[in-house]
Amino acid sequence: MGRLKDLSAGTIPQHLLEGIERDVLSGIREYAASRARDVACGAEAPELAALRVAD
Repeated sequence: MGRLKDLSAGTIPQHLLEGIERDVLSGIREYAASRARDVACGAEAPELAALRVAD
């Protein structure tokens, strides 16, 4: 992903970059929601879930 920053402006259309951003954020939200469900049912401690999301 770091190499995307090295590309000249306009190399990748803005709508594709926005799509990538939406997909990545969606994946992070799904993972965080999964951790929250584990905490809610007592399968995981809140502190451990927070560490996993931050990792």
